[in-house]
Amino acid sequence: MVIAAAKVVLDFWGNEEPRHKKQLIEKLTQQLQNTHHVALTEVDDFDSLESCVLGLAFCSAEMKAAQNRMKTILEFIDKHSAARVVSEDSDFQIFA
Repeated sequence: MVIAAAKVVLDFWGNEEPRHKKQLIEKLTQQLQNTHHVALTEVDDFDSLESCVLGLAFCSAEMKAAQNRMKTILEFIDKHSAARVVSEDSDFQIFA
């Protein structure tokens, strides 16, 4: 079994409304959970209007499948997010 986790930093440049940021994050979270069945939540920069740090995780049976799924998820975020992706960091842990 492989546990995959990632941290994605998003930049909401020019955002001045906490409610707008929250709506955008909730929309992206719902899209990812519905299409990729991934656990996802905001993990840092809660008070910042212009940035957000998302943490995500999922399980897979094989390393190659986990790597491919992570690549697909990160591409989805880059393509469908209303914010600019500043950084992506992912890691995989194998459990026997």
